[in-house]
Amino acid sequence: MQNKNVEYLCSMKLFFKAVFLLLLIVLFNACTIEEARPSKKQHLRIASDCLTKKDEKLFRNFEKKYKIDVHIVSISADSIQQLLKKDGLTTNIDCILVASVYDMASISEAKMLHENSMKVVTKQLSSKYISVKKDFIGIGYDPYVFLTKNDTLVKWKNYADLVSNYQFTSDLSSKTDLYPYYSTVYAKIQKSGQKQVKKWMSQFLKNKQATLNDSLQMNGTNAFFTLYSHYEKNKSTYKHLKKYNLVFPNQRKAGVYYNMACFGIVKQARNYTNAQLFLNYLLIDNVNKRITHQISIFPVITGKQSAFSYQNTRFKKSSVTPIHQSKFYGKIKMLINNI
Repeated sequence: MQNKNVEYLCSMKLFFKAVFLLLLIVLFNACTIEEARPSKKQHLRIASDCLTKKDEKLFRNFEKKYKIDVHIVSISADSIQQLLKKDGLTTNIDCILVASVYDMASISEAKMLHENSMKVVTKQLSSKYISVKKDFIGIGYDPYVFLTKNDTLVKWKNYADLVSNYQFTSDLSSKTDLYPYYSTVYAKIQKSGQKQVKKWMSQFLKNKQATLNDSLQMNGTNAFFTLYSHYEKNKSTYKHLKKYNLVFPNQRKAGVYYNMACFGIVKQARNYTNAQLFLNYLLIDNVNKRITHQISIFPVITGKQSAFSYQNTRFKKSSVTPIHQSKFYGKIKMLINNI
C-alpha cells in the first residue's frame, strides 16, 4: 500500500513538472511571437489643392524612415475649409498644403490651424516665411511673370507697366491668384494715401483683359500677366508659348513679386507628432526642391546658390513676404468694392 502511495506521489510530481515545463514553453513562445509582431502602422493625411494621390511617391523616403504612411487628399482650398468646419474634432486631416497664401491665410483666420506649431523650424527658415501666429509657413515661391511678344516695340520689364497706357491679358482673376499681388503693391504705395492706391487699382483693372480660354493667348495685347506655375503647367501643352519671352519683372531692382505655396498643421490633428516630423522633412534641401519642382514653383530652401536666376536676384532688406502682407486683404477688398 505504501509503495503504491509513493508511486502515486512520484507520478504526480512528474506530472506537475511536465505541466510547469509546458507552461514555460507556451509563455516563452507567446513572448517571442509578440516581439516579432510588427508595430501598428502610423498614418499622416494631407489635404492639398496642388498635390494629388500620385504625388505620394514623393514621400517614400519619409515613409520608409519613420514607418508612416502618407495619404494625400486632393481637394480645393475652399473645400478643405468647408470639410474642416463640418468635421470639427472628428476630422482625419492632419495637415494642409495649398498653392496660395490667400487660401492658407483664410484657413488660419478661421482658426483651423495649430498655433505655434511652426516654432520647430524657426532656425531652418527665415521669419519672413513664417506667419505671425506661427501656424503656417511658405514652402516655395511662385513669381508673378510676364509673357511678351518678340516683335513688339513695347518692352515689358516692371510691374509698373501694368498700369501704363497698354493693355495686357491675364488668366489671374480669383482672389487666390491676385490678392498676394495686390497686397504687395498696397504695402509699397500705401504711404501715398488711399486715393493713390485706388487710382492704381482702377487703372490696373481697366487695363486687364481676361483670357478667352486656358491657352494663355495674348488676345490682341502685347503681354500676358500670370503666375510662373501657370506658365510651367501650360507650356508643354501649348507650343505657341515658346514663341514668347518669359520676363521676371523688376529683375534689376528688388526682385519679383510672388505668391507662396504654404503648409500648416490642423488644429485637431490626430497625428500631430507625425505632422511635425513631416514639417521638418519638408525643409530638407533636396526634399524642398523635389516637391516645389512637382508643383512648378521655386524652392524656398537652397543649400547652395540657386541655379534659378530668379532666386539670385537681389531683394531689398525691407521687403515683406506675402505671408505677412496678408493683413492688407481686408483693405484691398474694400478698395475693389468701391471701384
